[in-house]
Order: sequence, then structure tokens, then C-alpha cells
Amino acid sequence: MKMVYNSREERAEYIWKKYGMFLPESVLDVGCGNAYLRKHITNNYAGVDFTGNPDIRIDLEQGELPFIDNSFYSVVCTDVLEHLENIHKIFWELIRVSKRYVIISLPNNWTPIFEYILTGKANLHYYGLPLEKPIDRHKWFFNYEDAINFIYGIAEKMDMDVLVCEPYHGPRGRTLKKILPAIATNSNKVNNVIAMALWAVLEKK
Repeated sequence: MKMVYNSREERAEYIWKKYGMFLPESVLDVGCGNAYLRKHITNNYAGVDFTGNPDIRIDLEQGELPFIDNSFYSVVCTDVLEHLENIHKIFWELIRVSKRYVIISLPNNWTPIFEYILTGKANLHYYGLPLEKPIDRHKWFFNYEDAINFIYGIAEKMDMDVLVCEPYHGPRGRTLKKILPAIATNSNKVNNVIAMALWAVLEKK
């Protein structure tokens, strides 16, 4: 089973293979892009985004999802929240429209920045200063530990259980675990430097 991804299409497959048990019924895919997750969902699927191939085209910066409370059994939102100024509002919206599960991924922004600094690259990707205003850029800069605190803090406020909260190390994961045994215990300090993302599954009580 391939448990790494290098594209949005591969990430959709990763979601299905690793977290498919949390997607047994209707699914809302927030920030779906080209809706690659759609082909893995046999039940009711809806994707929302302002670009790509969504079922419903909306601007998440407007702050609300056009669904009533508990509309979908599961809500998926991966590598999206960091692009939004109103990250807190949309997180609450994900929870509001979910009947049971919310699956989230957040990037660890420290890792690529370290690589850019060490290699002397001038282009800081989502944090550079391009001549034209970019459509896609990060509005927040945080590390792995920040993401954990955010997930658990929101869960406590919204009276939810955190079922999964784990690092994603990407293709280098196995090698890193051999070199740095601290990863095996998910040391937050180590993951601040090497984890590529945090993945979490929240459940309504």
C-alpha cells in the first residue's frame, strides 16, 4: 500500500486508504480542487472550491458553507485552512456541517523554509514576494507543534474528540525513523523540523 503522496490526486488516494474507515457515508470535500476524492467515494459526495472541478463553486473566504447543520456524515479539508484568512471561522463551519467526523491536514511550514534557507533558494514558494498577486498562497505560518495545539484547542472548544493526530513524513519517513528514533515517539520538537504535515480526525461527541 502506497502511503505517501506527491500530488493532489495521490493525496486523495492516501486519504481513502488511510482514513477511509471514517468515510462510510456522505462526504463533503472542502477545498476539493479537481475533486480527486470523488472516485473513491461510493456514497453521496460533494466537493466545494472556488477553482478546479467542484460540485459547488464557492469562495471560502466569505466565511460560510451553504449547508445546514449535520448535512454530511464526514467532512474532509486537507491543505486548505492555511490559505484562508478566516481559518477559525471555516474550521467551525467544517464542524457545524459534519454529523460525525472531520478529517483535517495542515502543513508544517517550517520544513520547506528550512530547506530553502539551507540551499539558498530565493523563492520562498507560498511566502515569497511575487510581482503579481498570487491566487494561491499561505496566510499563516506555523509549525507542527502549533498545528497540534490548534487541533486540540478547537476540539475542546467545540466539544469534540481527537481520534487521530499524527505526523506525515512523506517519502523520507522510513529513513528518518531509522536515523532519528525520536520520531517513533512522535516527538513534537523533532517533528517541528522534519514532519511535512499533521493529519487529524475529530469526532463529534
